[in-house]
Amino acid sequence: MSKETVKLPSVHWQWTTDWMIDFHTPGGTDHDGWQYATDFPASYHGKTKFTDYVRRRRWARKCKLSTSGPWKLVGATKLLDVTMTTSKASGKVMVWVVSSKGDVLFRTGVTSRCPEGQDWEQVASDSLFQAITIGGRGDDKCPWKVWGVTKEGRAFLRHGITEVAPTGQLWLQLHPPSGATLKAVTAGDWTLWALDTSGRLWLRQEITPVFPEGTSWTQVPCVPGNGCSFTGGEVKSISAVGNELWAVLDNITPILSGSTAAAAAAMAAAAGNAAFGVASAAINATGYGQSGPVNGVICRRSGITPGEPMGVGWDIVIGVRFFNCVFCNNAPRI
Repeated sequence: MSKETVKLPSVHWQWTTDWMIDFHTPGGTDHDGWQYATDFPASYHGKTKFTDYVRRRRWARKCKLSTSGPWKLVGATKLLDVTMTTSKASGKVMVWVVSSKGDVLFRTGVTSRCPEGQDWEQVASDSLFQAITIGGRGDDKCPWKVWGVTKEGRAFLRHGITEVAPTGQLWLQLHPPSGATLKAVTAGDWTLWALDTSGRLWLRQEITPVFPEGTSWTQVPCVPGNGCSFTGGEVKSISAVGNELWAVLDNITPILSGSTAAAAAAMAAAAGNAAFGVASAAINATGYGQSGPVNGVICRRSGITPGEPMGVGWDIVIGVRFFNCVFCNNAPRI
């Protein structure tokens, strides 16, 4: 990719600097910003060797998003977390938030004609919260379920949410995963995913109409879906809708083609595998060498089915340096 072919995402973005050589490329550079390797792609380093035949240099340029809205201030309450969803059947909108003080609030009167709603209604609780999420589809077969995480790292389900009682009746506490302190949750139609303070991902098992709170937690391994595109990894952010789960991963180490004998063998075995090709291209597109971990990579959980609810692994989509992602209305928003 050349500098001339890089375009801004839309007309609302503007360049704020000229192109500059990036001297902070992982793996190091020489005084002119070059990295060297035996071939494309391979492991790059900052000092040339007699076995090097190729080189590369990374450039950076800053841009900013310039918009004027339309934004409308909805009260003066400072918020810590926000979740919302719509019912495809009825068109009704649910908006729940956690205030900066830890209170759970429900936004009344939100409709397509009045998207800002009318007022905040506090949902009573004996605990202070830090995260909130809505799952389900809002119909009879898959009703809405609101889950939250307290500041102590405990998960709760808001029980009794109906058309007549949109804020529910009471909070049901879930037994936490063994040795884990939760910090975030995200819910699909019949799934609940939780993230702990150590970057580990958990799936709530056996959520059913009879046991809407589920029965237990299972840790989800941080492995690639194709088996040979990266190692390591910590989950930084999660977002789910329906049967989809997206995440931001930190501290993953790319395994580039030709970097090791094992990688070369894996590449040969994966020849013709389109999924591997996409993942390899995505992680190479980050511009990182293999000398250090990569942070802020957007990934999608692959292989999620009714028989395999936690999926089989992570497929890399794009990177790097993302902090959060939100999946909404069947399209990823980053």
